[in-house]
Amino acid sequence: MANFKYSQVADWLKNEIYSGNYPGGVKIPGEEELCVKFSVSRQTARQAIKVLENQGLLYKVQGSGTYVTRKIQGPPLRSEGKERRCIGVIVNSTGDYLFPFLIQGIHDALHQRGYGMQLFLSSQQILLEEQFLHNVLDGGVQGVIMEPVKSALPVINDGLYEKLTSQLPVVFTQPLHTPYPASAVTVDDRWGGELLVKHLLDKGHRNIGAICKMDEQTGMRRYEGYMRALLNLKLMVNNERVIWYTSETENEIFAGEQGDRLWEKIKDCTAVVCHTDRVAFYLIRFLADRGIRVPEDMAVTGFDDTEYAGMGKQITTIIHPKEMFGRKAAEIVLKMIEEPGYREDYCFSAVLKPGKST
Repeated sequence: MANFKYSQVADWLKNEIYSGNYPGGVKIPGEEELCVKFSVSRQTARQAIKVLENQGLLYKVQGSGTYVTRKIQGPPLRSEGKERRCIGVIVNSTGDYLFPFLIQGIHDALHQRGYGMQLFLSSQQILLEEQFLHNVLDGGVQGVIMEPVKSALPVINDGLYEKLTSQLPVVFTQPLHTPYPASAVTVDDRWGGELLVKHLLDKGHRNIGAICKMDEQTGMRRYEGYMRALLNLKLMVNNERVIWYTSETENEIFAGEQGDRLWEKIKDCTAVVCHTDRVAFYLIRFLADRGIRVPEDMAVTGFDDTEYAGMGKQITTIIHPKEMFGRKAAEIVLKMIEEPGYREDYCFSAVLKPGKST
């Protein structure tokens, strides 16, 4: 059974590499993510990675992770001379904990219909996004699934967005202020924020702070839900209890002077709503270092129902559909290809998952 398990993980990774989901130079999911995805031990995940290292497909970078070898000789094509059908997928980060699940959902739906996938990593960089938009416009893909760079901010590549959506079927994975002839798949983040505040009120909390992400629409909508709930429920609204961060500053919010400032803002709160499970997880550790017990002294909520929600203390969170989300985006872009002019905006409902952090 152990051999079967590590072979299963190795085969999945190999397929992801050869299908282009993890192109040369891209970091693969870490051992911890593989353990969660396949319900295996760290030893099994490590063994699977070692197999592909020995085959020359992967290499390790000390202190960083495991990456795909830049020049991969792929397996023979099954249908020589047949036109390759491919969907371009532009994402901001492979390090985001939702990434493996979203990509798996996209891959499964496309693979069932005979489509491949070309992955572009924009790293929240406007210039990289511009380059990738030119790449997909130059041909080779029949449609695009796209996570916009810094979706809460003005669209800098608006001319390319307009050109892209006029020439190809496009599905955005975050809502945008500016309308384009495209589809979108989202989660009801605003309602998720409201659900968390209502849950905390039911637990007796009235002084509720928040840690919010300001450069993505998901952050703005979760903040909107948090604020609307405070107002509707006649709870105290205090801007000093809201801590903002960006994609670039996420790793700094609990460190040094930033951590001291955060503590000054939330120390009088009895509960804090966090933008993600990961932020909630590190907040709980931050509070523990100060002798603050969760949930006895302060309740903490997350968002997305990822592995962080189950590490240590089970975190109260909002469920993100992950693979279903990716699959839906792929299904919509394929329908747009088959039915020119078709558009669909699909929003997954927010569902509360209570945990032991509240």
